[in-house]
Amino acid sequence: NSWHLRLDILQPKNVVELGTGQGVGAVQIMESLREDATFTTIQYDDGEPSHRTALSMWESDKRLHMLVADTINPDTLKMVSDNVDLLFIDSTHEAWHAAEELHLWQIKLVDKAVVVVDDMDQHDMMDFWHSIPYDRIGPVSGNWQGVFFYDAARPYTCSFDRPHKTTYGGSVR
Repeated sequence: NSWHLRLDILQPKNVVELGTGQGVGAVQIMESLREDATFTTIQYDDGEPSHRTALSMWESDKRLHMLVADTINPDTLKMVSDNVDLLFIDSTHEAWHAAEELHLWQIKLVDKAVVVVDDMDQHDMMDFWHSIPYDRIGPVSGNWQGVFFYDAARPYTCSFDRPHKTTYGGSVR
């Protein structure tokens, strides 16, 4: 469980995950999250009943906040507290979407926040990864995650063309 090691070392107080999916990563985060921390996981409402099911055992935990919202809608930011020190990008696995998420969510990040990008072997995510202007770690063979430290003095400014129709979790948006 790389999340256990990450959270043990980093000791984040405010973790946000963009893209809950079935909640497998979220469960690993909850298992390793410190008692005084907050974890917010956000999943677009795509009608998929299996999404978030793995988190059912954590639903009553006061540290967990599950939101059904669009990760690229500015109104979603109002539902999440400031000072995010660990951001996990794991939603559509498309460069345009990840770039839009980073553009939007960087106002919530503390300087030197840790950002983990998942599934870089999917679609054009490596294009997004190469657009990151900060020192990066990863991906390593067999693990398609990368990590970087956000630098508030150098906001992320890259963008990618948005397709006319996109799918998120199986539904057309």
